[in-house]
Amino acid sequence: MSIDRINPGGGKGPSDPLPRIEQTPEQDPAADTKGAFDRAMTQKSSPANPSSAANNAQGTSPLDLAKAGRGQAPIKADAHTVTNSLQQATSLANHVQEQVKTAKPSTLNHAQQNLLSQKLAAANTDLKGASTKLGLNTENLPAPTTGKGPVAKWLSLLSNGQQMMREAQQKLPSMIKSGHMDPGTYLALQMKMSSAMVNLDFASQILGKGGDALNKLMNVNI
Repeated sequence: MSIDRINPGGGKGPSDPLPRIEQTPEQDPAADTKGAFDRAMTQKSSPANPSSAANNAQGTSPLDLAKAGRGQAPIKADAHTVTNSLQQATSLANHVQEQVKTAKPSTLNHAQQNLLSQKLAAANTDLKGASTKLGLNTENLPAPTTGKGPVAKWLSLLSNGQQMMREAQQKLPSMIKSGHMDPGTYLALQMKMSSAMVNLDFASQILGKGGDALNKLMNVNI
């Protein structure tokens, strides 16, 4: 008796009904719609790289940190904020001036000296822009001293900036009282003052680092 190779088990003919194939919920894709959706949402909400969140937290740039301080871009301004900014910038310029008077340029390398000059010049440009907004004449200011060493140049830039801020503080109340100030002008002034303070603060940091380097050198020599 030969064995039926197509149906070796026998007992079922071609016309016999095939047995029912039962599908479990796990095998039926339609039955697992909610489970697949939940898994997809879980994978989407969790980062692919577990350390990415930590890296983002640790990768905060100095510009992001500056948003909480003087470097924050103003979104609104009025007479009060502009007046306060002028006072703060004046105090900061006075502080930088004292730092320059006691500075030893030899503690700063050539690149640091150039950067300090650039920051003080940029602060002057910002203050000149604010003065122009108030209708002040900045053409009468003496040109920054050049050719007499870095300290003389830095003090000259600071002196010019301080003079512009003094004139601005004197002019601002009359401008406010006369009604010549509008929200756009206040905002433009605040942006100029904020930028000037960032540059002055940067200059102060450069001078402070130079002082730290000098102190370390003295400690080593002792």
